[in-house]
Amino acid sequence: MTTDAAVDDGLARVLLRAGVVALAQVDLARERADALPLAASLISVGAVSDDVLARVLGTHHELPVLDRAQLDDLTALVDASGSAAVPVEAWHQGLGGVVAVTPAPGVVAIARLRDLQATVGSPGEPRAASADTAAGATISALLDRVVALRADDVVSESVGDRARMRLRIGEVVEELLDVPAAILPALSAELKHRAGLDPLVRHRPQDALVPLQASIGPVLAHVATTPTPAGERVVVRFV
Repeated sequence: MTTDAAVDDGLARVLLRAGVVALAQVDLARERADALPLAASLISVGAVSDDVLARVLGTHHELPVLDRAQLDDLTALVDASGSAAVPVEAWHQGLGGVVAVTPAPGVVAIARLRDLQATVGSPGEPRAASADTAAGATISALLDRVVALRADDVVSESVGDRARMRLRIGEVVEELLDVPAAILPALSAELKHRAGLDPLVRHRPQDALVPLQASIGPVLAHVATTPTPAGERVVVRFV
């Protein structure tokens, strides 16, 4: 199954479980989809609106949904690249009228594409490695440090109201980062994106063996995520 087909199938299951579309409407949208992703086809045949799509996806992924007025208010909340809202990764590029955005460092939300375009312009193409965002710059700097230290693995997890990232070199464990827990989802999403994992899947394990890009070049690593009662735990083990 291709990535696009998997996204369409997953979206169909979410919408059917929420009761906002019927199976016959999904089938009709698939028949008329042509080259469109399922979400865009459902909107085009009138089976669902982008408002409903945003609300259902926000509920499913436990993310806030921003309306046009809230996006307008975000002009004061800028990340390291100076953008008020930046689309996050390829998972959302195929969702027709809805995107996920990072309106500020450590914040992930969902918005209608037309509201985002009216506020900050076209989202453009997904990035292979978003080093121009706050989360991207942080992950790039941490990855370079970990590689320079020849670490065996890195673990990030929430501990109370703090998010901690620790590296291990042999039997020695060193704290790499200690920040408010609210920042961890953005860092985890960035790391998962670079590993080719779904940035918004937080309630089931994911893993991949991939080359992560560091300043010295690609470094092969096994990236694994695990949901825990305190939040998502991410382990990067260098091969």
